[in-house]
Amino acid sequence: MPEVSPNDSTERFADADAYQAPRHDPAWRRYLRATYLIIGTISFGGLLVRASVADRWIVLATLFYATPWPLLVVGCAVSVGLTALLRWFAQTSMWCVLLLIAASLCWQTQWFANTPRAERADEVTVMFWNAARRTDMTLAAEFINTQDADIVGLVEAGSAKPQARQFWREHCPKYDVSFLGGGLILLTKGTSGTSTPGDLGHQSFYRWIPVQVRGQELQCVVVDLKSDPYYSRRSVLGNLAGDMETLNDQPVLIMGDFNTPTDSVHFGALRQRHRELFEATGQGYSPTWPHPVPVLTLDQMWANEWIVPLECRRIAPVNSDHQAVWCRIAIQGG
Repeated sequence: MPEVSPNDSTERFADADAYQAPRHDPAWRRYLRATYLIIGTISFGGLLVRASVADRWIVLATLFYATPWPLLVVGCAVSVGLTALLRWFAQTSMWCVLLLIAASLCWQTQWFANTPRAERADEVTVMFWNAARRTDMTLAAEFINTQDADIVGLVEAGSAKPQARQFWREHCPKYDVSFLGGGLILLTKGTSGTSTPGDLGHQSFYRWIPVQVRGQELQCVVVDLKSDPYYSRRSVLGNLAGDMETLNDQPVLIMGDFNTPTDSVHFGALRQRHRELFEATGQGYSPTWPHPVPVLTLDQMWANEWIVPLECRRIAPVNSDHQAVWCRIAIQGG
């Protein structure tokens, strides 16, 4: 039998003491890491896209639309908390800086503090609203009557079937109701002419209709763009801006569900001769969808130089995930 020296035994015990089983993180820590990987990657990617190409390239436009400034603020704040819990303090510091940047830009672009202009005897009130395809529009009609605007534009408001026409005549007797097709309706306390359809491509469209109200005339354009993040808005909004060129010598009010946030670069052509009314005279938080926690400004009103915006605000809706847009305007003539 081989003889074992005391030194050999001591070395074996020392080796056993030095050995440690592989360390496994607890489940909660693995969960935090996975959550951080997802939220941090999306938030950082969204910040990079907004700081560079925005929605110019269709391959990155989806990320642009999915990461509006309010959500980026939340994403950065969550990343701060997750990295702090994981004790990755260098990354926590980085996310604190990004959170300050995102919060500052969110405040600058999504909040407005314009002062409403004085009331005028000749002013016209206008409301636009996405009625969300409700089968029963009774509450929608009550909502419209309560707001009492001179002109009301609706999208996703139902068909022009005889029973629908009868419904609006009975529930909104103060208004002349024009069924424009495609779920678009225009109500006015004045009179309206014949509507002209416009095709913008990608299943997006508008209706243009002349309106006389309070002894004044303007051209109302009701727009409904397809809700799909996977197509470029360049041609659609470019077509709209091009079609509006023919109306530049008269007052034009464009209202609709653009399904495109106002910070899209593709509004550039429309901005050359029109301004968005909440940006011009709005007060408070701009986003309109999805109610009750909106993060995207999809519902918009635009006007050319012949219309003076006096006030613009958001109104909490009934039976819809879109807030209504309400404005006071003055018409200068053309």
